[in-house]
Parts: sequence; C-alpha cells; structure tokens
Amino acid sequence: MNKLSNTVIINGSYHNIPTLLTSNTLTISIQDALTIIKSADKNTWHEGNLTYTITIDNKNNHSYKNSKITDIINTKLVSLIPNSIKINNIPAKDNEYSYNTVLNTLTIYLDTITSNSKTIISFSIKKNYNDYFVLKTNCLLTYQNNIEKQSNYVTVISPLKRPTFITNSCSTPYWRY
Repeated sequence: MNKLSNTVIINGSYHNIPTLLTSNTLTISIQDALTIIKSADKNTWHEGNLTYTITIDNKNNHSYKNSKITDIINTKLVSLIPNSIKINNIPAKDNEYSYNTVLNTLTIYLDTITSNSKTIISFSIKKNYNDYFVLKTNCLLTYQNNIEKQSNYVTVISPLKRPTFITNSCSTPYWRY
C-alpha cells in the first residue's frame, strides 16, 4: 500500500520574534492500485438474460481480507436468477453470497482479494416484463476496515418489443365508399 505523509514547517518571525512552527504529520494510504469495474454482456437488451460481470483488479503487493461486493437489483424491472452467481467462474456457495429480498440487495462475500490478481464475479438477471426501460447500475466494494470503493455505472436499454401481430404491410391503403 502506498502512503503519503505531509508535515508543514513554518519558519519566520512574528512581531520581530523568531518563530518556528511544525504541524502534526498526516499520513494517508493511497488505494490507486485497486480497481473495480462493472460491465454487462449487452448494451441493448432485446431478449434472454442479462449477465453482469464485476472485475476487481488488485495491483497492490498485499491482499485484502473479508471484503464484499454490494449490488442493488431493481426488482420493479428485473429479477435475480437464482444460482447464477459465480466467483472466478465457479458457482458461488450459499455462504459466499446473500440476497435481501426486502432491500433488493445482492451481497457477495470475498474471503480474500489476492495481491496482484483479478477477482471476477458474474450474475444474471431476467426481465420482469417486456417493455421499454433503462437500467443504470453500479456496485460497491467494501474492504479492510469498511473502506468503500464504487464501480463505474453501467447503462443497459431494454427497447420496446413490437408485438408479433402488428405488421408493416397493408393490402388496402384506404377505404372507398
């Protein structure tokens, strides 16, 4: 983990009295080598299921323990597909995730985000109805003493699907009396 330390020293005079002031040292940890990116397998969702992929890229030289991903599912529009959750392409076990049906929140528990590696999470959703809507979502990574990092936003459009009984052709362009 990269650290940045800053101390301020002021040397001067105040009413002709030589003065030297030193501040406390402030040290912060820089988490720039840990990224989280969310993506969808479709930008325009006509039919079938939609799969989200969350990639956590840890380019630090140390691992993070007891981390979790939180993602809110808009259940007015879509539903989570049970047993679709995978961690590094392996189906997630029951103790590796939870889904709160009251808050519509999917939480994926990661034991360790290993140093200098990627962790890839995926899950699928299905439409609740076939109408026009726009999904705009992101997720939240929480790690190491409740530090939070948001992913990018992903926008998916579900266009209105034309019913199959409507056609573009008309054999009679107008009625004559």
